[in-house]
Amino acid sequence: MQPSFFLPYSITTREENMATPSDITAASIIILLGLFGVTVNSYVFFAVSKSKTFGYAFGRICMSHTVANIGITGVFASLVGPITLL
Repeated sequence: MQPSFFLPYSITTREENMATPSDITAASIIILLGLFGVTVNSYVFFAVSKSKTFGYAFGRICMSHTVANIGITGVFASLVGPITLL
């Protein structure tokens, strides 16, 4: 007899592991909003970098914040949305 730590945490059937319609809807919304966020923040990054009025410290802070936003929305689009389907 095997020790209990070798036993799976829970034994589920294939139907219990499938994504529900609400999971698919939630994942789709997360992925679409994430892609929208990446697109908008990429545009803002290039617009701020080309603008002469944002060439000083405030522009650098805006660009730094925009890069962070691109990373966050990219993670939501590429990781959080698909993991929701699991």
